[in-house]
Amino acid sequence: MTNNNDEKDSLLQDVGLLLFISLFSATAVLMALSGSILLNVIYLFCTILLLMITYFFDTLPSLIANIVFIGIQAVIMIYQYVSQTARIPWKLSFWMIMPILLSLTLYMMTKNLVAIQKSNGELRTALIERGAFDEQTNLRTTVAYRRYSGLCGNKPKI
Repeated sequence: MTNNNDEKDSLLQDVGLLLFISLFSATAVLMALSGSILLNVIYLFCTILLLMITYFFDTLPSLIANIVFIGIQAVIMIYQYVSQTARIPWKLSFWMIMPILLSLTLYMMTKNLVAIQKSNGELRTALIERGAFDEQTNLRTTVAYRRYSGLCGNKPKI
């Protein structure tokens, strides 16, 4: 059962990685098409900050930070429209959904990676507790040999 869960976690971790790379590639293409270098760099910096919040603090603080980021973007767009200093830059509207998608795929990827690491740690602990093998030589230990050969506490008959 554990092996099946490990395979599922590994597959979901790989899918998360592929989605994350695809979304970052799409972000790069959309950044190139939008043409606004300064705003793209600022939004990219904010997105990386949001991804770090996702990685270190889990999804709830990340989603709250993403909503705040979207709110700030909306306020900037409304201010530009009301003050007539500029038209609403619709080419930059992808920044409203891309950080959330990137955060969710990063969370999906890291959640499954942590599950795999936990499973590997449990397997290592179980192997060490059983004392079946010496880590340096990969040979059976004397304790394991005696336990499995029936010599533990029994004197051989002559």
